[in-house]
Amino acid sequence: MTTEQSPFYKGLAGYTRRSDKLRPEDIEKGIYYRWWRLMRLSQLYWYASSAKVPIEDTDARRAYTYTGDLSKRSFQVWWSATGKNVFAEPYHPRKVRELNLESSSTRDLYEKSVVVEIPLTVSKRKIFSELRAIVNKHYVNEEDPSRRVNVASFSLADLKLHTKRFSHQTLDNEYFTLLYRILYPQIRQWVIADRLKLVEGVTIRLTSQDWNQPEVTEEKNYLQAVVGRYLYKARFSRYFLERGTFPKYDKVDIDAAMPFGKARDAHFKETTSEGKIKDMPSEWQKWVRKEHWKELRAQIIEKNDLEQRRDIKSKDFEVLFEKYVRGEINL
Repeated sequence: MTTEQSPFYKGLAGYTRRSDKLRPEDIEKGIYYRWWRLMRLSQLYWYASSAKVPIEDTDARRAYTYTGDLSKRSFQVWWSATGKNVFAEPYHPRKVRELNLESSSTRDLYEKSVVVEIPLTVSKRKIFSELRAIVNKHYVNEEDPSRRVNVASFSLADLKLHTKRFSHQTLDNEYFTLLYRILYPQIRQWVIADRLKLVEGVTIRLTSQDWNQPEVTEEKNYLQAVVGRYLYKARFSRYFLERGTFPKYDKVDIDAAMPFGKARDAHFKETTSEGKIKDMPSEWQKWVRKEHWKELRAQIIEKNDLEQRRDIKSKDFEVLFEKYVRGEINL
């Protein structure tokens, strides 16, 4: 995006800072890193890039043109080449200002503003009370008056932040839950929650003779539900991310979408399947393991405080760790 001044970023805390005042860690720890990370876990983008097939879905095709090179694992490299441009807002947020009627023209007024006359012969209390009523009257969500105004909806960036109301921790939980499920589609969902420590204070450790018992405890049921929620939110979020906005969780029939058209749909869905197909991973799952396994491994090791194990660099540990990730043993 071409801007007339240093761009701004709605998704960063203190986003009114000029872009040249931002530090790398400001961006790395924020929403845009998580946006890029989920883009790299997009079946649609991977298939379009690897199969060199044009996208027929209009919104997805438009968004894909802005994603740049997602093949590299470095966010900073991608940000420098692409991210700093596609997330940039070209104009500074408007400020409340005082108008001089003798020198100002209505042609200079911002189209989404309200002109108010404030008499200086009444109390401040009355002024603030009436001013609040005027602002409340006009400051409404045009799409849904029952909800608060979403300032992110006024974005002019190429890839638009859907809302400023998000939790980094929730986005991380959604991402790693989805990544875990893609790589291990056959395991029970409570194992994912347990290994990622999604619920504080809930840890399931069974003895070897009890490990495969069919009884489902209340804790397992709860963990199953937690993972289910994170999974469907992650998939909805990824769907809308692929179409240019994030994070957004509106319900949509993802399976009915045919981003590459009807003729290509069967091949696309077979190649990018995230389920268990004849005991063999799909081409997409193989790529995800190659690109993202170390990331998932590091997350599980950190969440389970395994860094201090003396055997962590040994081959024996890797064998045990794989079984642990699959939910077959304790560590």
